[in-house]
Amino acid sequence: MMDQSGGGTAPAGWFEDPGARHQYRYWDGRAWTDHVADAGAQSVDPLSARRTITGKEPSKVLIAALQDTDVEVRKSAVRALGGRGGAAAVQPLLACLDSDDVNLRTYAMQSLVETEAAETALVTALGAPDYHPPDVKLDALTDAVRFGLLKSSPRCNRILRLAFRQSWMSPKSLALLGLLIENGDPVGLQLSMAVNANDAAAVERILKSF
Repeated sequence: MMDQSGGGTAPAGWFEDPGARHQYRYWDGRAWTDHVADAGAQSVDPLSARRTITGKEPSKVLIAALQDTDVEVRKSAVRALGGRGGAAAVQPLLACLDSDDVNLRTYAMQSLVETEAAETALVTALGAPDYHPPDVKLDALTDAVRFGLLKSSPRCNRILRLAFRQSWMSPKSLALLGLLIENGDPVGLQLSMAVNANDAAAVERILKSF
C-alpha cells in the first residue's frame, strides 16, 4: 500500500476497507489485517472470506443476506429468493432495485416477478404514470426480459398488461407496450394495432378483457 505521497508504504492505521465490506480495515504497515470497524465498533472479518449463499437456506436467512455488505452475496440471495420468499421478501427485494449494481437490480426484478405476492407492488411501481427516464424499475424489467430471464413469462406478461392499463394515456404506457410486444404477448400486438390506429375505443375494449 503506497502512502499519500506515492512513495513507500503507509504507516499502520485504519483505512477504508479495500473489500468494501466494512467502513475501515486495519493496515499493519505491511499488509491488511482481519480487524475491521463500522461506526466505531471493531470486529474481525478475514479479507479473503466471502460468505457463500447456496440457495438452500431458509427464506428468512436469504432476506437477511440482502443487507450483506458484499454485493455478490446479495446477488446470490436475490436469485435464490425468486418465487419462494413470499410477502416478507417483497419490500427487501424492491429495495434492491435502488442498487447501483445493474445486475443486482436485474436479478431482483426477476425474483419479484416470480414472487406472486409482489404482483400488486410491481404493477403499482411499473404503472405509475409519472415517467422520468431513467426509470430504474422499468429498466431492470427490460434487462430481465432481454437477458432471457423472463422471456415469455406468463406472470411477467400479466404484470406488463396491468401496468399498461394503469398508465394508459401516459408516455410510460408506450414503453410498457413495447416491452409487452418484445416479450411475445399477443395482447401486446392487439394493443399496438389499436394505438397505431388512434382507436382509443379499441384500446379500452382490450384493456377491459384482462
